[in-house]
Amino acid sequence: LEQLGGERQLAGRTYSAPAKWKRGKGRVTVQMGCCYNYAVDKKGNPPGILGHERVCGLPPLLHDVIDKLVARGIFTPANRADSCIINFYSEGDCIPPHIDHLV
Repeated sequence: LEQLGGERQLAGRTYSAPAKWKRGKGRVTVQMGCCYNYAVDKKGNPPGILGHERVCGLPPLLHDVIDKLVARGIFTPANRADSCIINFYSEGDCIPPHIDHLV
């Protein structure tokens, strides 16, 4: 996914990376299912889910994982996950546990 995104092979805002990579200051992000805006963007869109922005759908592997989570009762069929964000960090980089925005 990271390679495909770097080669601009993924739809719309599926892939994003910092313009300059500084240790502890950036990450590569792959969003599937929906586009989540972390902060006010260049277009003035507020933080939150942007339904009008294109991203790739979930790949079969993630559907399989979600099916297993439903089978184990972690999700119910009614609240099954329909999106995923994967962050790639350099070795040793991370972010602490947090909540981006409460609904």
